[in-house]
Parts: sequence; structure tokens; C-alpha cells
Amino acid sequence: MTTMIPVSSQLKSLGMITDSRMCFDIHVGAVVRTCNYHTRALRHVRKHLTTETTQTIACSVISSRIDYCNSLLYGAPVAVVEKLQRAQNNVASHMSSEQMCQCQIATKVPSLAACPTVHPVENIAVITHKALSTSVPLYIDELL
Repeated sequence: MTTMIPVSSQLKSLGMITDSRMCFDIHVGAVVRTCNYHTRALRHVRKHLTTETTQTIACSVISSRIDYCNSLLYGAPVAVVEKLQRAQNNVASHMSSEQMCQCQIATKVPSLAACPTVHPVENIAVITHKALSTSVPLYIDELL
């Protein structure tokens, strides 16, 4: 008697979920759900924290999830990447103790809004350019 091994339509490796169509909508959906969870958790303790502490927590916990493997999203449909942008805007709006509209986010919370996720590969291009144009450690120079 032979047993059949089920074939999955998606693969999770190193926290990145890849589907057979390579459109990353499943991965982005998981990232957005995680970011929304942490945003709600941060909102519950926001009144007990300073603005600087709130920004530090949001940048370290939530922005790191948005930025993780975002270079793989190059060429992904705009609608998929816009979900990440909305999650980032949601975090930025909840970091302030006052209510804000989307147009005020960039002026009130520049630490999050300064690096939009709409063009994820540009962040890597900027980092690579800075590394190539300045003196960097030998091991980074060899990698580039």
C-alpha cells in the first residue's frame, strides 16, 4: 500500500511564505495581520508610554516585520504592496496620542512615514549605494 504525500500550494521558509503564483499576497496578508496585532497591543499601553518610547517599540517590532524580505516584493502587484503601506500608516497614526488623518502622518511621525514601503527595493539600493560610496569593512566590500 502506497501513501500519497499531499502537495501544498504554499511554502514557508525563513518566515517568508511563497505561493505557486509568486505574487506574495499570502505572505503580505500574514505580515499585515501580525502588524495589526502588535499595533493593537501597543495601543493598549500607549497612554503609559512616552512618544519616544512608543516610536522605538513601533520601529523595532512592527517596522522590522514590514521590512523583512521586502526586496523580494520587487515586481509584486501594487495592490499587494499597498497593504504593507496601509499597515505602516496604521502604526504611525496610533503612535500619537491625538487623532490624525492620513495626510498628517508624515508630518507627525516622520520616523515611520519617511520610509514608504511602496517601492521596497529602493531601500536596498540606497543602502548599497552608501556602502559602495563610503569606506566599508572589508567583508561587506567583498560581498558587494
